[in-house]
Amino acid sequence: MSRRLDGRTGFALVLICCGAGLATLELAPTPLRGAAWQFGWALSFGLGAALLVGAALANRRRGWLWIPVGCLFSLGLVSGAVASMRLVHVWAYAWPLVVPAGLGLGLYLHGLTGRRLGEQSWGLGLAKVGLLLFLVLAAFFEGVMHWSQHNQGLASNAILAAIVLLLGFWLLVRRWVPARER
Repeated sequence: MSRRLDGRTGFALVLICCGAGLATLELAPTPLRGAAWQFGWALSFGLGAALLVGAALANRRRGWLWIPVGCLFSLGLVSGAVASMRLVHVWAYAWPLVVPAGLGLGLYLHGLTGRRLGEQSWGLGLAKVGLLLFLVLAAFFEGVMHWSQHNQGLASNAILAAIVLLLGFWLLVRRWVPARER
């Protein structure tokens, strides 16, 4: 019988950790339960990413595990940000942060651990596309459609200001950094 970590064993460990976490939350006192449930999805995605990092480091031949790590990590970050700011409508345009950007992060990590420069540059390119797509969609939904004003009050002005600032910084950095170093 082989004792190495394979996909079924990793999935079983994920299920055991999630079940233990749910049982712990169910037995927790009520004040703790409310805060934990608010960030439950973000914590679950973070735990899944951490378990996959362990699996990817334990078995170098399964380098493809870095790809779901990137997606789960970015999904956890977006879930945590949405839960903390209570801007549920952001999910309408936050998916590019998960799929292209998270996938790009995973490809970059896969290339980094295997010293594959092609995958690193491809991953960074995908991450940039995801971020740019998120900024364009956020500018449309917040700047043109004013989704935050319908749902949360003045948050759309802050989101739109952040988008404009990030775009300005990005253009400035692209101008200052020579093309060979990018």
